[in-house]
Amino acid sequence: MDAAKQGRELVADYELPEVPCGVPPRINTYYPTIRERHAAWVYQFVPPLHPGTLQRGIAQMDAMYDSLVFPDGVPERVCNHACLTTMIIDCDDLAQLKMALFDQIAEGQASDPHSLAFADVWSTFRKNAPTEALYRRIRSAWRDWLDAVATENRLRRGGNVPDVETVLHLRQTSVGLRPYFIAVEYVLDADLSDITQDPDALRAVEAGITHIELVNDLYSYRKEYFHDDSINTVAALRRFHGFSLQDAIDRVYGRLHELNRELEALTSTLSERYARHPDGTRARQCFDAYRSLVAGNVQWHLETPRYNGRGYVWDGRRSRRITSDSILAPVDPL
Repeated sequence: MDAAKQGRELVADYELPEVPCGVPPRINTYYPTIRERHAAWVYQFVPPLHPGTLQRGIAQMDAMYDSLVFPDGVPERVCNHACLTTMIIDCDDLAQLKMALFDQIAEGQASDPHSLAFADVWSTFRKNAPTEALYRRIRSAWRDWLDAVATENRLRRGGNVPDVETVLHLRQTSVGLRPYFIAVEYVLDADLSDITQDPDALRAVEAGITHIELVNDLYSYRKEYFHDDSINTVAALRRFHGFSLQDAIDRVYGRLHELNRELEALTSTLSERYARHPDGTRARQCFDAYRSLVAGNVQWHLETPRYNGRGYVWDGRRSRRITSDSILAPVDPL
């Protein structure tokens, strides 16, 4: 059965309500400069997936993503991290499109431009990181990400469709946002490892990651449906628990409200707890950045054409109705 016919039978019109966030999104003041420098780096290091087309890292607004999730970050470091974001998203796509190449990159074996680009990104990270320890923490977190994506690959190769609990556990790492909560310290130029290991800080990070993971699953669902990608919370709720599409989406939104309340309560408690700490000002900035990260992630999903197809432009509304006219054909990929 072709994808369009499956869409008619299995995917009804559905609503994506406004995502709950404790703070409104903001963008880095230097976004235009970050965007320009990121584009220059992409042109130098990342060949287009299809000759003659605009590189996806530019088309899907990677520089906007990092400028939104790090609105208070040092511009040069936000740009450096945006370059890493481009490489990570490329590898995430390669995990499905060219599994063998992804496996080579994960093992550090490939000599293609991806490896050259990663080498440049990491050398800049190491030069700019406030401490060697922070650099190592970020590298280790991305190593865990590669391992998680490799696990997803094995599930796809075997045709295994994971249940909701497995999806949530795996996506906690494979969604690729855990390192961003460490990178908050990098872009703020502060190693706050003693503070960010507070149990409440760790819980705040988990709440933020799960929020981001579920938002990604909501907005990527349509694209992944047509690519037969089952590693998605909405898909798992439908397949294993018999929810209709809208009921599965509503259940995810209920969880998002819980996570937002949890993140707000934890970051408020942490800011008060460390108010008189020698690094109290930095600590407050860090915990505020957790909230901005979540809000920025939502805003990017509203604006990027990555999950909505070439030529998509955000209409300025924070809720969305996906209609039959827009879901009966696969997304025109970038």
